[in-house]
Amino acid sequence: MTRTNIRQVTIVVFLFTTAVYFARPLHAQGYSDTQPQSSDTRIPSFSQLDTNKDGFVDRNEAAAAPALLKIWTQADADKDGKLSAEEFSAAQSSMPSSK
Repeated sequence: MTRTNIRQVTIVVFLFTTAVYFARPLHAQGYSDTQPQSSDTRIPSFSQLDTNKDGFVDRNEAAAAPALLKIWTQADADKDGKLSAEEFSAAQSSMPSSK
């Protein structure tokens, strides 16, 4: 190998090593080139969640909507452990992603 080739290889190895070194902390902090899943913030419709068709969404049915579970305490205004259509509508309109 000539001196020029050795120098070029050294530069390429240095650049690659530097890129890997700086990319690892970003990946470890959760940075990614993929978009976040929107299913975590979108809430299915009341009728989709009310699987037993009793006119209410209980906590078990709400498990299909993680974003709704995050605000369950505020959404269940009358604290009966289930959401009426009115409570559900109010909760859905208070979600930032639904505006």
